[in-house]
Amino acid sequence: MVLAKRLGTVVLLVLLACLFQMQALADLSGEPVEPDPAATELEPQHAGYQRLREQLAHYLDIHARGGWPAFAAAGERLEPESESGEIQILRQLLEITGDLSSGQSGETAGRRYDAALEQGVRHFQERHGLAIDGIIGRATRAALAVPVEQRIAQLRINLQRWHGLPHELGERYIVVNTAAFQLQVHDGQRVPLSMRVIVGTPERETPVFMEKLRYLVVNPYWRVPEKIAREDLIPALLEDHSYFERKGIRVLSGWGDDAVEVDSTQVAWQDYAGKRGLPYHLRQDPGPDNSLGRIKFMLPNRYSVYLHDTPARGLFERPERAFSSGCIRIEDPLALARYVLGGGERTAWVLEAMLAYGDTRTVMLPEPIPVYLLYHTAWVSEDGKVHFRKDIYQRDPPLLTALRPLETLPQIDERAKNLSKIERLTQIQHQN
Repeated sequence: MVLAKRLGTVVLLVLLACLFQMQALADLSGEPVEPDPAATELEPQHAGYQRLREQLAHYLDIHARGGWPAFAAAGERLEPESESGEIQILRQLLEITGDLSSGQSGETAGRRYDAALEQGVRHFQERHGLAIDGIIGRATRAALAVPVEQRIAQLRINLQRWHGLPHELGERYIVVNTAAFQLQVHDGQRVPLSMRVIVGTPERETPVFMEKLRYLVVNPYWRVPEKIAREDLIPALLEDHSYFERKGIRVLSGWGDDAVEVDSTQVAWQDYAGKRGLPYHLRQDPGPDNSLGRIKFMLPNRYSVYLHDTPARGLFERPERAFSSGCIRIEDPLALARYVLGGGERTAWVLEAMLAYGDTRTVMLPEPIPVYLLYHTAWVSEDGKVHFRKDIYQRDPPLLTALRPLETLPQIDERAKNLSKIERLTQIQHQN
């Protein structure tokens, strides 16, 4: 009896140590650490998780059959109607990945890049977040050159990420997948709204977290964070002395309510470029050049990250959209605002009137909506397509290191189902 109690105490301490270690890592990394699926008793029941498991089994089968032929990451640019010795390899690869059916290809043994093969390439590009142009350039080559083992690792990593989500996401919620540069609104079984987004650069990553969207600010001021002021705006001013005036940026004596405006021409800005301890507060007035656009969507959090409009509309046309300082720029802020405020013609009319009037207004949501900022580099859409994205923040390798080695590939799926409690405890002890 005493021994049993002692063993129970040891198990509890081990579990607590694991939790404290995860929290310490989260504090150091600036984002939550995603837990090992082997350390949880309940497998996620989300449809997206189950679809990803099915694709893992499929890719394990591809691996068992020898994978797909190697395609060179560097080589000539291939365009439709061109001829190349690589065409047959490309055709075989796309048939194995499911982007090209064997009956779809017109010239099964030819060297010509025919129309059927072009459709397969376009399908592959769509699944990998590439420019859908049918041209095999540098980015498409790089994606085609990834071996099946690496795609399996990517699927395993993202299966693990699902374990960091609540078992119930809510009836209505918003998902921003920063790796996919995409926002989706979920309402029951429907996705009534989907749009492109711009996320943080690799130097200013957008974090992973969940919070509730609570209010909007129409015609917002932009209170410039000190880091952006000293690293971006002050250097721009030193190159162009009219920069602040043209962009509607005011200099205030501090951050408090009693701060007064300061003449920017009387400040020795060269003393503050790139340096900490800026004594001034920069604030951009509402207007067409405001970096937050016409609406910002507030979900109070410790990262000071929010969603907002942007005047830089052309960036949404880029396949990879990591250009912000951490916040999420959204493609269609009016559509999202109308949805979260309840929709309807009256809502749209009032919103348009507030935007046209020009005053800064705070508008509370009728009901807060959960927002999940995720980082999934592989997922399966509702139509069964498996999608892969570049690991722009290099977050995949640490998770892969924690998983079982790749030489156990044929047993991964079965092991995941049949891990005993003793095996799980052993894994937790080993991690600590």
